[in-house]
Amino acid sequence: LYLDNITEREGGLCVLPGSHKDNSIKIEANSHHSIDGERILYPERGDVVLMHANLWHRAVKSQRGGKK
Repeated sequence: LYLDNITEREGGLCVLPGSHKDNSIKIEANSHHSIDGERILYPERGDVVLMHANLWHRAVKSQRGGKK
């Protein structure tokens, strides 16, 4: 549940659709590089994001001027 709007400045939620079903995907731990097929979500206040525990995801780095 997002309590604030998320923009590029706050850093979006990056997910790799289908990664929870594909055991052949190998991604280094603590990798912050873009991956082919990833999608960046910018939820708005009140949005709920529900995802499978095995879905690859990361937070995109926030930028100067971003809020909490």
